[in-house]
Amino acid sequence: MARLSGGEALAKQLAREGIRVVFGLPGVQLYGAIAGLRDEPSIRFITARHEQATTYMADGYARAGGGIGAALVVPGLVPYRPFWTALGVVAAELMVLVYASFSLRRRIGTRMWRRLHWLTYAVFGLATVHGLAAGTDTSRPWALPFYGAAVGAVLAAAGWRALVPPTQGGSRHGASRDRPNALHRVRPVRPDGAALAPSRR
Repeated sequence: MARLSGGEALAKQLAREGIRVVFGLPGVQLYGAIAGLRDEPSIRFITARHEQATTYMADGYARAGGGIGAALVVPGLVPYRPFWTALGVVAAELMVLVYASFSLRRRIGTRMWRRLHWLTYAVFGLATVHGLAAGTDTSRPWALPFYGAAVGAVLAAAGWRALVPPTQGGSRHGASRDRPNALHRVRPVRPDGAALAPSRR
């Protein structure tokens, strides 16, 4: 019986499970696994730019009917700006929590569901700091204006939410004079202007 390396055994087992595409981010810890996938003809390996993208790509692949979505990322700590990178990881995990709350809304209740959605501000803040401090595109000319526009839009939306009180029914815009609001009843009229009697059906 031929002896297999760990990477080769992993690749063959993935093939047995029916996996045909693996999305991953190569790293020094994964050289053995990457070598095993390279030598496995039934599996195609697609490289991503960062860890989060591998899971998004695998999820989209599975949802589109391509089969089982598999992601392979570098485990453990990273030497590149670990604190700022960790902020991005926390933001991504909080984002998953908020996203998962949609499916659990009936179980956790509307009040808890709304409280969890306040975490979106934390997700945005952590992701922005992560991008500014650890992003490889921060030095590009378009990066700072892009971040500034995003932060300005979020601050404007948060200020509008805090300063504009909601009206009856949950809407935050006032009733237009050109159209009746929800509290007004509109009675149908005939062409001559006379009001029609209400239907008894």
